[in-house]
Amino acid sequence: MAGQRRKLVEWSPHWPERFAIGSADLRLYEISVEGKTSRKKRNINLISVNSDVQSLKCFQWSPDVTLSNAVAAGLPSGKVVLATFSEPGGGGGGVVKEFVPRNSRPCSAVAWNPVYQNHLAAALGKVRCDFSTLVWDVHQIGPSPTMTEGGAETVMRPMGELNMSEATVALAWVPGQPSCLATGTGARWLRIYDLRSSDATARKSVLAHSKGVYGVSFDPFHDRRLATFSDDGDIKVWDVRKLRDPLFTIHTGGKSVMQIAWCPTRSGILASIAKDDRFVKLWDTKDSSIHIASESSDAATSPEPLREFSRPCRSYEATEAVSWVSWHPTREYRLLTVSTSGFVEVVPLHESIPISWSACDDVCFAYGRQLIAAESTSTRILPGEQDISYIMKHRAQGGYSMDMEKNRKLMDTLGDGELKAAWTWLASMTAKTERAGHHTFPGILSLLTATDASKTTLTNESTPSRTTPSSSSVHDTGARTLSPHRRLCLRMCGWEGSPSNDVIAQLEHLGQYGRACAISVFHQDIPRAIASLKHAIPISAGGVVSSQEAMLSLVAMGLAGYDGGSPLWRETCLTLRDAVTDPYLRAAFVFLCVTSGSFADVLESSRTGAQMSLADRIAYACKFLGDEELLVYIQSLARQVVAQGSLEGLLLTGLTPLALDLLENYINRTADVQTAALLTAHVVPALFKDDRADYWMLCYRQLLDVWQLWHERAQLDVSRVIHAQGPKPKPQVYARCNFCNQSLSMGMLLPSKVARSARSFAYGRATSPSEKKEKVSACPSCNKPLPVCAICLLPLGCATPSFGLRTEDKGPWTEGSQRFEEWFSWCQTCRHGGHAKHLLEWFQSHDTCPVTDCTCCCSTL
Repeated sequence: MAGQRRKLVEWSPHWPERFAIGSADLRLYEISVEGKTSRKKRNINLISVNSDVQSLKCFQWSPDVTLSNAVAAGLPSGKVVLATFSEPGGGGGGVVKEFVPRNSRPCSAVAWNPVYQNHLAAALGKVRCDFSTLVWDVHQIGPSPTMTEGGAETVMRPMGELNMSEATVALAWVPGQPSCLATGTGARWLRIYDLRSSDATARKSVLAHSKGVYGVSFDPFHDRRLATFSDDGDIKVWDVRKLRDPLFTIHTGGKSVMQIAWCPTRSGILASIAKDDRFVKLWDTKDSSIHIASESSDAATSPEPLREFSRPCRSYEATEAVSWVSWHPTREYRLLTVSTSGFVEVVPLHESIPISWSACDDVCFAYGRQLIAAESTSTRILPGEQDISYIMKHRAQGGYSMDMEKNRKLMDTLGDGELKAAWTWLASMTAKTERAGHHTFPGILSLLTATDASKTTLTNESTPSRTTPSSSSVHDTGARTLSPHRRLCLRMCGWEGSPSNDVIAQLEHLGQYGRACAISVFHQDIPRAIASLKHAIPISAGGVVSSQEAMLSLVAMGLAGYDGGSPLWRETCLTLRDAVTDPYLRAAFVFLCVTSGSFADVLESSRTGAQMSLADRIAYACKFLGDEELLVYIQSLARQVVAQGSLEGLLLTGLTPLALDLLENYINRTADVQTAALLTAHVVPALFKDDRADYWMLCYRQLLDVWQLWHERAQLDVSRVIHAQGPKPKPQVYARCNFCNQSLSMGMLLPSKVARSARSFAYGRATSPSEKKEKVSACPSCNKPLPVCAICLLPLGCATPSFGLRTEDKGPWTEGSQRFEEWFSWCQTCRHGGHAKHLLEWFQSHDTCPVTDCTCCCSTL
């Protein structure tokens, strides 16, 4: 392989299926497609051979459409030749013109100017006291041109000479600045020259690499960004506005880099090949882990830290070691490779397809530069299941917002027990707690740990009596005194005092017989517990009972035989407990079998299998556990509900910063950002701030916009302002005078005659509530008339602030605003308008503007 010449390949910018390969000679190929669409077969056909160009070191197609069949090639002697290909069946191929330097040395790179397409730059080797970067004009004829033996014209005087006594090994024209040329030298320098300068010194220079700069390439999507490479295996990306430090460095893997090429159809994609390597590595410079300075930033004054990465976004393995690559100039993500032996591969790179699912159940995906949207159908993708976006939209249309009581009733209608319990708790807490003008929502955890200084700490009087009780007094709840905190927690859980018959009857009506029985047992009302079980056992015809009814009868018999907890009764009931599946009945048996006040056994029995509700477990713990046991249990339970993301856990955490962790896990579990946003809006930012709550609210507001629920979005924003209890929002829209361009609301503040008269009039008497907003028909600043309604021809009265001695309004921030019918509206096209009510009535029967001779179809815009 060492004896083989390096092959070069480049797509034609003018012929989409043609490319040229250069090595010992220049050859033109064309790709043809045969067969049907489903079975395409691509063939590569040789079109022309130009043997006049031999042993070339570099070449590039001409960008000029008048020279669409011409390439510029650099030779080992330093000559740059303009060669053409012959068409099949015709002549015309060969060398058209030669550009000869004063001293012979290898030409390592050529570059056409993309703007001045007759300018051609060549990079030459080092010669003492001679320039190594020459710029030729392919159209200009020298003063004494000569002809070669083959008839080609020879030009020996370049139009520009740069870089004295230093080898130039790479170059590229600066996009957007056609007179500027970037060069890479063998002495490790990256230099930028301006051909308009009178001297040949570089405008900008930087020591770019530890070895020679063998490649310079500009990003086609970012004019100020260029990439360079060297033998050290590193690729550096620079900003031409500041060459002090690179934007970032790419470590390719240790091998010597042979070529880099920006993708012309994909922004930020850079391809690289290494010496004797079969892999083509693709680097995504727009990777989120690489933060590049934006084009709008001040690159001269905002230094960026050096960033490095070494993992390509994709790699393609060729059949043989790759010698050169070329991106197709127009086809999406299409790459052409050639090996040293001449093996050519056309590689259509298939990238991952990004898919987006909208909030309206529409699917959209991108393929290349095409954006494809799937047609919406009435068939559900998941039959029998509802996507969370449909559920949230249905709730929003039903009035799901900041009103707690309305949300509770809506959840009762929709049958969502978890959300109903959350909003019920929130509504009940609103009526119980208030601080600094804001409603607070503390949880049981914060009440028991006494994190607020206004709360008293737990006292020993909440601990059960330490006297040795008799077997009948172990469950005597009247012998223990509960602290105010525990009583408050019991009230929050619905266990305030002894349960009345109405409460138990309500549980029985809901079919919660086990819970009614257990709560009666916990409150030492055994007869009522037995009655609840009897209500659960219907009278069956023929004496046939189900297994469940038999179990309830057996439990009732066990409770009826309770004699204060004798050893025989305990042993029998503990055996019966293992056969009971209902968590409440199992807890009732364990409670009655408690000895020496070990009430934690009831909660331990509820940890396996089905469990009692969280509120009942918390209430039981607050009623029977000691201080240390209670705190340990409550904290453990709080960690559990937060990890599960259960809204039932808000009873423990409250709407505190800890609840944000719970709601975050709730969103991860259900994707219900709607509920999380509405819940946190009652405390954020009124009581504390959290970026997660702000982000959830932003996402939900954007969802409402996507669903086109404009009224629901507006009502949500109004409710948020009211709940925030902050200052009134400042006006965001002002009317402006057509004559003096003065804001009408600010015009009243000017010392004009109209403003002074209005001020003195309001100063001399009291201001009634109906006069809080004065309406004027003329501009208070220039006294010119305001626009008139196109329908009723009356002036559009503008609401302006009054100037009485009235203090700041203490009512809602919407007080004093105009009704929608009185608002003035106008067409964004013809600028005609009027009162909103009149325009609505007009466009019910008309399509065009009400102004005479105006043909604008305002209603269809």
